[in-house]
Amino acid sequence: YNPGPASVDLSGWYLDDADCGSGSSVIGAQSIAASGFFVVNADDAGDNFALDNAGDVVVLCDDSDTEIDRVAYGDEGRAPIAPFAASASQYSIARVTDGTDTDDDARDFNIDPTPTSGASNDPPGVDLGSTVVINELDAFPVSGGDMVEIHNPTGSAVDISGWRISDGDDVAILNAFGAIPAGGFLALDEDSDWTTEGTTGVDFASTDVVYLFDDTGVRVDQLGYAGEFEDDCYARVPDGAGPNDAYNFTTQGGGVTLLDQACTLGATNGGGGGSTMAEIFEIQGDGITSPLVGTSVLTEDNIVTAVGTDGFFMQTPAARDDADPDTSNGIFVFTDTMPTVMAGDLVDVEGVVQEFFDHTQIAATSVTDVGDMALPAPIDLATAVSTDPTAPTCNLSGGGDIFEAAYECLESMYVTATGITTSGSQGFGSDPVAEPFVVTGTTRPFREPGIEFPGLPGLPIYDGNLQVFEVDPDKLGLLNVPVRALTNFTARGGLGFDFGQYEIWPSFWDFSGLPTLPVPVRARKPGEFTVGSLNMFRFFDDIDDPGVPDQVVPTLEYQTRRAKFTQYILEVLDAPDILGVQEVEKIGVLQDLATDIAVADPSVVYTAFLIEGNDVGGIDVGFLVRDTVTVDVTTQLGALETLTVDGSLLHDRPPLLIEARYTADGANFPLAVMVNHNRSLSGIDDPTDGARVRQKRLEQAQSIAQKIQDFQTLNPAVPFIQVGDNNAFQFTDSYVDVIGQTVGDITPADNLLSGPDLVDPNLRIEVDQISADERYSFIFDGSAQVLDHALTSTAAQPFVRGMEFGRGNADAPEIEIDNPMNPLYSSDHDGFVLYLMVDPIIFTDGFESGDTSMWSSTVP
Repeated sequence: YNPGPASVDLSGWYLDDADCGSGSSVIGAQSIAASGFFVVNADDAGDNFALDNAGDVVVLCDDSDTEIDRVAYGDEGRAPIAPFAASASQYSIARVTDGTDTDDDARDFNIDPTPTSGASNDPPGVDLGSTVVINELDAFPVSGGDMVEIHNPTGSAVDISGWRISDGDDVAILNAFGAIPAGGFLALDEDSDWTTEGTTGVDFASTDVVYLFDDTGVRVDQLGYAGEFEDDCYARVPDGAGPNDAYNFTTQGGGVTLLDQACTLGATNGGGGGSTMAEIFEIQGDGITSPLVGTSVLTEDNIVTAVGTDGFFMQTPAARDDADPDTSNGIFVFTDTMPTVMAGDLVDVEGVVQEFFDHTQIAATSVTDVGDMALPAPIDLATAVSTDPTAPTCNLSGGGDIFEAAYECLESMYVTATGITTSGSQGFGSDPVAEPFVVTGTTRPFREPGIEFPGLPGLPIYDGNLQVFEVDPDKLGLLNVPVRALTNFTARGGLGFDFGQYEIWPSFWDFSGLPTLPVPVRARKPGEFTVGSLNMFRFFDDIDDPGVPDQVVPTLEYQTRRAKFTQYILEVLDAPDILGVQEVEKIGVLQDLATDIAVADPSVVYTAFLIEGNDVGGIDVGFLVRDTVTVDVTTQLGALETLTVDGSLLHDRPPLLIEARYTADGANFPLAVMVNHNRSLSGIDDPTDGARVRQKRLEQAQSIAQKIQDFQTLNPAVPFIQVGDNNAFQFTDSYVDVIGQTVGDITPADNLLSGPDLVDPNLRIEVDQISADERYSFIFDGSAQVLDHALTSTAAQPFVRGMEFGRGNADAPEIEIDNPMNPLYSSDHDGFVLYLMVDPIIFTDGFESGDTSMWSSTVP
């Protein structure tokens, strides 16, 4: 219905039975006149109309996915019929009279057993909420039965003799309680305070609605909560708050609020019928969560510091500062719609305190502009935040992790920062250009040895790089432009908290000095060839392979990724002679890529090698080998080895070994290359699964070390190189030193778990030979780290002439993954190449070219 005064074009509008965004039930091109009606049903709309009115909600959405109206009715569309019970038949609910909208669906919508679409909805039905209200509801209180608290907000006593409670299926009569006094409360427990009249008993957890009837069968109040209970409490905050939104109540601003806690029988729900006066620092408290969560508060005369599209930051003026460094003077006010205030306004705010994913906020019911005041000086995060976890910024009550101890007491304060980005812009499904990680200053943070603070006694400790936070420009409506790592930035705004990260939500944001990407590896010198590695970030094709684990991607996505890898391998890695790859679905994918590379550059001819492994997600390791190399033997190693903890297969992606000869330019240089992809660091400190993860990482490293030792014992003169994503740093993480175990150089005292030294002579960690600022292949939470390695035997080391990473993945914004025109973010790892020098002219006369015993190890 269009209440006017002008016609409305419904083109692209749609209905949904959840939330706007799917567009599944398109209404179709239709203009509705002022005061006009439009009837739509599944038969009229056709196949694209998938709405199911038997659900709990119907939402009307416009062509920009904006919610226009919503009706949540609960209990599978069934409606209560006097005198007490609910009927299982389907009925219509209708606005009485037409177009009535008080934001109180219990009053606006009434039951009409014989609906007539387009006809008048008169006469009006029962007016609910005029006397006693349901004040609190819990399906799982401590006693084990359902609980309801009812409240008499009127000025006179109300006799509830003969009243009943219902869950829409069954009805129970309340015990003889007599009258509830004016302003009084009555807590009702299923175990003792009502008697079931139905067959199975009232059960609020299994239905979607609770009804309260008077002794004549009139519905006095009801709550339709459209979803089963978990261990939660529904409560009016503060007690008796309205409107009486019985069908469609909200968690924002007065009315009914979902409290993530058990109900407390008979206790007030915050404010006792009015709002509590509080300063911002009292609301924030000195802990992770507000001591006033769930309470309706009134806080007055605070300065608006930064304004967004659905809320704003405000801060206590300096004259009223409590001088406690452990309590924040700032808070975010959620308004849901565009605020009417501006930065510099002095405001009074009333609303309910809530923790929105651990970000303390006020869900505003009223915002009043009472004057103006100059903005406070922003706090410089470069000097305000302690990066030493042993001397935190905030002394939090009730604990907290090291990042909370560094930032929580500054939450929602007006802050500023100048520095560099430490990652490219992140990307998420609903936010493809999302916040980058940043630090103040110009020093890039790197992962360091040890377990993250507080660590374990006696083992090396990593400080967590507390200097890293995020800047999220679009949180307050600014444009989120893709940036690369090491871009200069300046930001000023409120310090927010989102998805476990502290971040500036800026009212001002600027960046400059966008670094050049990609940065290719250097060209080969005469006599050099290269061995490389690249994690290909779950490289799957568009074919569904029955009976095997795989992921089917859209054809366009597969073509785009092939195009990007072609460019990255040719232009950034300079087409390594041997390229070990990880996270590839199957050999056919590598063969497709080899074909694309040959089309792009006919001089580069690759052959694919891959043997299927054990990974439940369908990813494997393999090789692309150029025609400059002859592969003699390909061997998958350890595929049937098991983990001692539970007998499961040890190697998800078993190591793959090729024994080969570099044969270009008349050479016949033998070498062996093993490609690995070890168990990730994910879950390594999990209290439940961490022990298994750590043991698996140790046993994998020991297994690989034994295979390396076996090879070099049998072939001491053959250069051996291990490449791949070892999912391990070049130093110990202090749980397990995976690389140390692999190369044969471990310090047991620095590790929670350690095995015997199996490798002699030791291998060399080639990343240790390059400059410190280049030692990274992956960015995790803003910190650069090495996960991808080249490890060389003593037989190989004399021929090594350096290692370089091809930059263009780890530092790039994630949105580039969809751009086929460049190689940026072809993967989330940077690949690398290892240079080896081979000059056949140095062979001594009289020896076969395959005999390396007389080869020089001093070739420049």
